[in-house]
Amino acid sequence: MSISSERDQAFEVPGDPEEEFGYCIIMVVDDDEAMRSLLVDELSECGCCVIQAGDGIEAFSKLQSSPPSLVVTDLNMKSGGFEFITRLKTAVPDCHVIVVTAFGDSHTQSQARNIGVDGYFDKPVRMADLKALITEVCPRMCCQHIRVEQNP
Repeated sequence: MSISSERDQAFEVPGDPEEEFGYCIIMVVDDDEAMRSLLVDELSECGCCVIQAGDGIEAFSKLQSSPPSLVVTDLNMKSGGFEFITRLKTAVPDCHVIVVTAFGDSHTQSQARNIGVDGYFDKPVRMADLKALITEVCPRMCCQHIRVEQNP
């Protein structure tokens, strides 16, 4: 599949990561380095293959070599938001998307659902809730091994 990047350069997005690589790839896209690092660490410890990007431009540059099965993304960042999600869903139609944002409201959540987002969380996100949703929307090998710790 061919798409255009921010600089109008076309590139090919490889096929299904499960078929090509034998595992699920999760991409975390957030311009907040601390939040991105937390998400990457938590999901990596679960055995997921996690790649990260600081904004939408970096995320699209990484699609060439690592098409994700699931993207966990912030909305309020450079080259992010609903335009990023729409472009992502066009480039990788089978990709699941979970939004984690600090600047949302009920209208933002409704808009996210309308463009095909699989999940929506306000920051700070409870890791147990995020992991539970990931196991629900991404029923691939490693994602089913995510241990969701229940609160006593």
